[in-house]
Amino acid sequence: MYQLWHCGDGTQRICPINDFTPRDRSVWSRRMNKSYSELKSLMESIDHAARNNNVVTRARMTRADAQNCFLAGYSEINVKTTTPSGKVRDIAQLKWQPALRYKQKKV
Repeated sequence: MYQLWHCGDGTQRICPINDFTPRDRSVWSRRMNKSYSELKSLMESIDHAARNNNVVTRARMTRADAQNCFLAGYSEINVKTTTPSGKVRDIAQLKWQPALRYKQKKV
């Protein structure tokens, strides 16, 4: 999701999500706009943590730059490395909504 936020998906012809304008979002439902706001908050906190780790973040990034920023900033999300059943959790594969819940619990 972090890469979609900053890079988009050229093969699917999707621009970076952070480039969506209010006009683009005007046809969305209230829930979709709320989800966008939540996602924006999560991405901004990862960007902030990456900057605190001396990694440069930009509005437009390559996939490699986005990966480096994510790795430097995902510590902002307070996620345990194991699941309750004891399995190893791959934080990079975590969906953004549970990640937002973990971030909110940290505060």
